[in-house]
Amino acid sequence: MKNIQIPKELFLDLCRHHLADIRSPEQDQRIQQGLQDKLDAVRRRSDYHRQKRDTHEHDKKDI
Repeated sequence: MKNIQIPKELFLDLCRHHLADIRSPEQDQRIQQGLQDKLDAVRRRSDYHRQKRDTHEHDKKDI
């Protein structure tokens, strides 16, 4: 399993929300947006690597 890094502020918001039970609508929005941004970045990276791998495999077949 690979690790994923998140910004420190997102981590702190998550800790406040889940561990300290401190919640606000603004914090909920920051958490949701931060997680969505990270998910989008992970998907883009995965798509890039899949495309790169597929291109490399296609090039090997041509040789």
